[in-house]
Amino acid sequence: MPLEAGRTGAAALLVLTLLPAALWRMAPGDATPAAVSVSLSPGLLRDAGAGVARVTLPDGCEVFHLDLLTSADAYATYSATVHEVSGDPIWSQHKLSGAVRDGGVSVRLTLPCGLLPENDYWVRLTGVAPGQEPAALERYDFRLLRD
Repeated sequence: MPLEAGRTGAAALLVLTLLPAALWRMAPGDATPAAVSVSLSPGLLRDAGAGVARVTLPDGCEVFHLDLLTSADAYATYSATVHEVSGDPIWSQHKLSGAVRDGGVSVRLTLPCGLLPENDYWVRLTGVAPGQEPAALERYDFRLLRD
């Protein structure tokens, strides 16, 4: 009987030793982020010949945020529309708020990761003020890539 108790104790010790390591490997820190955020500046980089901004989405991504940085005056709300290179609109969001950031305004556009295939796109940001026509502000070009 003491031999069997020793085996049971050894098995329990083994489980207690290996369990924390197994749980650590399965911890959420290894998981793909559910959301990806990328800041985009208006067409200046493309105009300077530096190329288009790249947005890389990992497998398992649920949504991605495009933080559109503008130096335009602040508006009550904003609208943003994603376009294919051909100019066809794909996705729009309205009543977006802006946050003051680095001497300008940052407007967050949120899209589902599965919405767009790999390709080049552009976003038109529009400022909306009560009682006025919406004002086209800036254009943001980006290339969507997937891991």
